[in-house]
Order: sequence, then C-alpha cells, then structure tokens
Amino acid sequence: MSRLDGYMAKQFHIALEQLSRSVIEAKQLGAVNQLLQWCKSHSGYYDDYPEQLQSLDEITMLPFLTAQTLAEHCQELVCVSQSEISRVVTMQTSGTSGLQKRLYFSEADQQLTVDFFACGLSELNEPGDRCMILMPGHRPGGMSYLIGQALEQIGAIPVPCGYDKTFAEMAELLQQQQVTTMVGSPVQILSLARYLRHYQLPHRIKAVLVSSDYLPETVRHAIEETLHCDVYDHYGITEAGLGFSIECECHQGLHMRENDLLVEIIEPQTLQPVPDGQWGEMVFTTLTRRAMPLIRYRTGDKARLLAEPCACGSIVKRMDKIPGRIQQLEDCYCMPVLDELLFQLPQVMDYQARYSSVKKQLYLHLLLTENVMHLEQKVDTLLRSVLQKGDTLQLTMDVLCEINRYAVKSLYAAKRKLIQEDGHETE
Repeated sequence: MSRLDGYMAKQFHIALEQLSRSVIEAKQLGAVNQLLQWCKSHSGYYDDYPEQLQSLDEITMLPFLTAQTLAEHCQELVCVSQSEISRVVTMQTSGTSGLQKRLYFSEADQQLTVDFFACGLSELNEPGDRCMILMPGHRPGGMSYLIGQALEQIGAIPVPCGYDKTFAEMAELLQQQQVTTMVGSPVQILSLARYLRHYQLPHRIKAVLVSSDYLPETVRHAIEETLHCDVYDHYGITEAGLGFSIECECHQGLHMRENDLLVEIIEPQTLQPVPDGQWGEMVFTTLTRRAMPLIRYRTGDKARLLAEPCACGSIVKRMDKIPGRIQQLEDCYCMPVLDELLFQLPQVMDYQARYSSVKKQLYLHLLLTENVMHLEQKVDTLLRSVLQKGDTLQLTMDVLCEINRYAVKSLYAAKRKLIQEDGHETE
C-alpha cells in the first residue's frame, strides 16, 4: 500500500482501515465547501461563487483560473493579511505579455507541503539515510529548505548541494557525506551518474527521487542502469504548493495528494471533463490552502488519471507520468521528446538546444563523456522521426578531459528549455 494512504488517514483523523473512496470524496466535498465559504468571506475575487456544492461533480460549474488570472488579480486572490504571508513566489507567465504571476503562502500552507514531502520521501529514505538535495532554494521557504525539513521529520539527514555546483564537487560531496539517496531534476542526476561512471567513482546511492522536470523513460532507465538504484518520480507544480503526486515502490503511476488537492482532467478545447484513462489538461483546486487558494486552476500540462487500481493496493487515485505542456508538445521540437531520443547515447551527459525558424536549423550543443565515432550520423538517425522537413541539424560539443574535468557543470541553471531564435523558450 502507498504510504499516502496512511498519511491521508492521519490527515483525515481516521483509522487507516476506515479509508475508502467514499470517505475520500466526502472529505473532499466538505473541504470544497469550507474553501468556498473561506474565499467568499476573505477574497473579493470569489464574491460571485456559491457558498456550497451538493456534490463534487458540481465543481465543473465554477469558472477556471489561469496563469493570466494570477498575474492580473493576484492581490484579490489573497485571503489573509500580509503579516501572515511567509513566502512569495514570482513567476513569469508563458507567452509574450510579460506579466508576472505571484503566489502567496502562509507558514501553515508550507507546513502542508513539508508533511507531504515527508510522506513521499519516506518511500526511499529510512531513518539515518543521508539524502543529497540537488535543488535551489536553501533559504527558509525555498524548495531545498522544505525538502530538508521533510527529511529531518522522518529521521533522515539532509545534505544540501544546490543545482549549480560542478559534477566534481557533487561527486566529492557524495563521498564526504556518505550519501545514500538523492533528490534532483532527472537530467542533472543522469549527468552526475554518467560522470561517476566515466571516472569510475564509487557511490552508495540506493534510490533517487526526481522532480522539477519531466521524466522521459530513456532518462529513467539510464539512471537505473548507471547508478543501479531505484528511481521515484514526483510531480510538483509551484501553483499547487510544489508537492502534488509521488510514485510508490510499484512505479505504476503517481499517487496524488487527494487530501489537499482536487484534481480534474478536462478536454482543453471543449473544457469538459474527460473520463479516467483519457488524456487531457490537468486542472486542480487547493482544498486546504488558506493564504491564496486556487479554485479550478488550469495548469496547461497534459495528463490523465489512471482508472485501474495500483498493484500496491492503495485506494489513492493515481495519475500517469506528465509528458509535458500541451502547447509545447505541439511545437516542432520540445525538450521531453529530444531528451527521450538523445539520452539513448550513453556518452551524452547533457545538451543545449536552439531552433531557428528563419534558418530552419536545429542547433545542439552536446556535453559528452568521451568522443563518439560518427556522432553526427548517430544523432541524425536518432532525430530522424522528429526532424522537420527542410530543417538541418548543426552539432557542437564539449568532451570531458583532464582540462575541464573539475569545471564541468549542468548546462541549465534551472528547468530545461529549448531556445527559439526569437528568444521564446520552450520547455
């Protein structure tokens, strides 16, 4: 059974054996109605919303929130005084409007995230494990900070590292701190794994949790085979408070944080709900957040809920792995698809991608562990299925050597993006 079952029963103040789908949905309906009353009395934005729903299905009658809504009405959406705000996150909206969306969290909101992180991290950490955190945000309220708090909550030892160190520094920290688990973005962990393998550096890693970016199957298998460890996928989104869903040891989809989130999948054109098992757009409602609750927020992520029960026996609903943003998956090139193909080459540690629609050229800069015979031919073969008609491929590369061994680091400071000629970035 997923650890989320026990976690949710505890949050609902019931015994584990009392947890059922009917109980979860009844608790969610009660939480939605409490949320509506809270929002109507504390936020001007929600004045026209009803105070109560008779069933969860009625939530489809409520309007959606979008990134544009958050950018234009963020202050109206806040439901607490400024003195109760402990964390503000500013994010650029997609597109060319240049608007920024701001998200506000109270200390209690962030504690809910820590509690969920602790539950998820307990899937791969036991008391005494030493977990290296390859994430930004070491200050109070930041991502690395919250993960560290969650690790301490379950008796594990956080080893903050950040995402901007060289691979040599990461490898040294692994040895010095006798690290047994890691949390980081998928490609950064794969890059470190291939660095360790190339220089035959020992490690004690038994499991890793990947988050903050999409996880292509090629990357998952490469991490598993290179580090000889389990890989757990986590889906998080800042608007939902970072924590959203986590894999159990069966690795058959991600169990969702249903006590704190109500999740819908809609058809993005008709905006109507789709049945479990069908792909659409992820929409969520924050059930327990108080500083800045979000009701029916459209994420833009392609997603589906899985209808079949998990082999672990959990009754908590699962979602499939997120393949990417709907709009970006429709672009001629996007990072998840390129990752799936390029990391089939075991010598590729990392790469940067840029596309010029004017020159009709896909430019790739590869970071390799060693030289590859007939590299251009191999890359061209891998990308043949996605390379657009009339486009050409241009490659440059850096190769690990004694000169750069101690200076090489990840080619991306944060989430991986394909840079378009006009400056637009595509994840």
